Amino acid sequence: MGTHTSAQAQAFTEGFNDLSTLATNGWVMSNASVAVGSTGWFQGNPLTAGGPFDAQSGAANAYIGANYNNTGNVGTISNWLLTPNRTLRNGDVLTFYTRKASPDTYADRLEVRLSTNGASTSVGSGAGVGDFTTLLMSVNPSLTLGVYPTTWTQYTVTVAGLPAPTSSRMAFRYFVTSGGLSGTNSDYIGIDSVSYTPYVCPTVALTPGGGLNGGNVGQAYSTALSQSGALGTPNFAVTSGALPPGLTLSSDGAISGTPTASGTANFTATVNDASGCSGAQSYSIAVEQGPQSITFPSQSPSSQLFAPGGSFAIHPLASASSGLVVSYDSSTPAVCTVAGTDVSINGGGICSLVAQQAGDANYTAAPSQSQSVTIDKAAQTISFSSFIPANAKVGGSYTISADGGGSGNPVSFSVDSDSLSVCSISGNLVSFNGAGNCSINANQLGNANYSDAIQVQQTVSIGQGGSGISISSSQNPSLPGQTVTFTVSVVFDSTTSAALQAKAAPVPTGTVEILEGTTSLGSAALVNGIATVTAELPATAGAHSLIASYSGDANYPAAQSEAFIQSVATAVPTAVPTLSAWAALGLSAGLALVGLTAVRRRPGA
Repeated sequence: MGTHTSAQAQAFTEGFNDLSTLATNGWVMSNASVAVGSTGWFQGNPLTAGGPFDAQSGAANAYIGANYNNTGNVGTISNWLLTPNRTLRNGDVLTFYTRKASPDTYADRLEVRLSTNGASTSVGSGAGVGDFTTLLMSVNPSLTLGVYPTTWTQYTVTVAGLPAPTSSRMAFRYFVTSGGLSGTNSDYIGIDSVSYTPYVCPTVALTPGGGLNGGNVGQAYSTALSQSGALGTPNFAVTSGALPPGLTLSSDGAISGTPTASGTANFTATVNDASGCSGAQSYSIAVEQGPQSITFPSQSPSSQLFAPGGSFAIHPLASASSGLVVSYDSSTPAVCTVAGTDVSINGGGICSLVAQQAGDANYTAAPSQSQSVTIDKAAQTISFSSFIPANAKVGGSYTISADGGGSGNPVSFSVDSDSLSVCSISGNLVSFNGAGNCSINANQLGNANYSDAIQVQQTVSIGQGGSGISISSSQNPSLPGQTVTFTVSVVFDSTTSAALQAKAAPVPTGTVEILEGTTSLGSAALVNGIATVTAELPATAGAHSLIASYSGDANYPAAQSEAFIQSVATAVPTAVPTLSAWAALGLSAGLALVGLTAVRRRPGA
């Protein structure tokens, strides 16, 4: 609350008992009429002296008057009576009495004007007003008959519109156009009992002091101070201490803004009204830590490829609403770990990145936010380290080998489904079971970090194997015309194969024909690799050279045996035996021993 301490010194009253004392009391009279007449302001002319009327109070002549003689014959009357200089404020009150002569034959006008230029006495000339630009009131502004009172009438002027208490003067102006002795306006007016009462400040009460609504850092804040008792529009301001950083107090009492720091701020707010009256109150505002949030965008790219020792950078980075620095961690250390904003890849799977902000004196910890990056399995490849045999044949074999990828799982081998009739595998040993293309598939399983390897294939072209042909005879020597059974065996010949295989070679199939020269003695199909051919030998005695011709099959080529000697004994005549019985018997036994010897084709023949 505030009160203007010089209010009583400011006040004045004037009854115009003696105009000679006006100047001493600070009054100023100035006739700025065009043209200036024979009179200015003068002591009132009472009835006893032939005047038009007596004073409102006091002695009969105790008033101040002005008349048509303020200008010449015809002119503009602008006759000024300036009050003492005062510091005026809104709400100050000026009262006075005025009247004119009766009857109202000529129109008169009186203005009350204000200058805010301190003790200035500049009133201009004629219609001009100099520094007295503010018209506070006007009695009969339109110079109309019957308006200006012809009896003493009190008027009140209340000062308003000043931005603040201001050093000023008020002035009475007798202002009449077309005035003068021969003018159509102006007669005679009087002013009496002038009183200036300064405005007395009331008690200006503000919102009760103490703690106002609290706030939080980073969150919009708003509260308002109120007052009662102020004249006109109040003006609020902080006059000591300070508001919390980020807040301001507007002139209408609103405290608003966004706090930027925590803590308790103490301050004094003062409200001033249009009259310079004021009130003050002390307050405090406590600002607590503000909440904060983290914005963590989806990662780009959203996936990374596993690589031992691989890494990538977090992108885009997270940001905290507080502006504080965000830190990062991983909730899946088996897949990834974080150092700063760099992510180390430890394994395949989902890498869960966690953005965190622990807060500070002004902000509480932010709820963490997560984004994930898929660590895709790396590819792995298989490369054969075994060489394809250059001359693979049925009955052969080779050892297959291959190097795999990063999973460390073993490479497994299998015969392709289209090659099951051609080859087989046991462990890493591939056996050639038939002629054709032997395709071996190699596979490697993946793991958490590596995908299964793409299957690769190694193909061996297998040629026909070697054939071993042997012949035996049921009777050798035989007699002329005797029927003999030949047994022919066709077998795998390992000496004509690329290598020994782990399992038995396939049994030859096909047919066998017994030939003597170009003469066929008979043929038969192989059964389990053996053919039996029954033939009647020629009657010619002697050694007959026979061969077994093998037709071949898919796995074995056509081939001929080595020559087989079938001995045919000479028939013994019944009439003239050329040999004794014991000699013939001995000869037959010897030939038989020769015939029982099996003939076998030599390897590679």
